[in-house]
Amino acid sequence: MLKRNPKQWHEKLLETLWAYRTSKREATGMTPYALSYGHDAILPMEIAVQYLRIAHQHSLVEEDYSQAMLLELEGLDTSRINTLNKLLA
Repeated sequence: MLKRNPKQWHEKLLETLWAYRTSKREATGMTPYALSYGHDAILPMEIAVQYLRIAHQHSLVEEDYSQAMLLELEGLDTSRINTLNKLLA
């Protein structure tokens, strides 16, 4: 894509970085975004189509949503340790 229009590299950079951050890696089985924040990024298409995981979050009251986010953060250390073990193996 850049060979055709090398002066437009800055326009493609954001899309490329977003794709890199939200793509699962073979070695870890997780996305860099999930390793950083505890859950996968929500893509704009998922909001437009109303995927099940998004619809479920919208139906939660504020306290339940906060509790679900805390549970994801507690599991993040376990996910990171499992990922590290995969990399070491």
